[in-house]
Amino acid sequence: MLGKTGMMQNNVTIGITGSIGSGKTAVSRILKELGAVVISADLVAREALSNTSLISQVRKEFGDEVFEKDDIINRRKLGEIVFSDAVKLKKLNEITHPYIVNRMLEMQKCAFDSGKDFVVFDAPLLYETNLDQYCNETWVVTAPYEQRIARVMQRDKLSYEQAKRRADSRVSDSELIKRADEVIENTISIDALERLVKELFEKL
Repeated sequence: MLGKTGMMQNNVTIGITGSIGSGKTAVSRILKELGAVVISADLVAREALSNTSLISQVRKEFGDEVFEKDDIINRRKLGEIVFSDAVKLKKLNEITHPYIVNRMLEMQKCAFDSGKDFVVFDAPLLYETNLDQYCNETWVVTAPYEQRIARVMQRDKLSYEQAKRRADSRVSDSELIKRADEVIENTISIDALERLVKELFEKL
């Protein structure tokens, strides 16, 4: 019998998404400890920005100011530009998203071909890139707005305004929740979060 993604039902993909700073990584880490293969869109995005073809497109669109020596993209500088300009953010997404989606699907196939049963897509833009159609379930992780801002400030060493711009560039939690199979409110202790994620995982 085939599942949602067109693969055998014993192969399960969980899509994890949520606003920046919500705690997606924590949920993915717990799932990894439970035996799932976690594929991080953020890590694949870093890989994308070292791809020769994409580097040339980034240079054409954003100029030399976002580059360091040896064609290395300054991700922090690029982030400052795109999170201050919705048009430029859309353009960067148009450049990188096809690569990210194809690469994540390749990694999903490799995991299943190697005998793994569970894959996790940790993807902030899970729905926007249509990766959810390759998932058996999607889980949205949420947390209060100011708590998320504080986490991003601490994690990425950003100012309040910088963190706020990044948070506000994403789809609202209410829109994500409408499409989710499960909603995880990440306002609990790490032990309680681990228990909750384990319960959801065991349902599958």
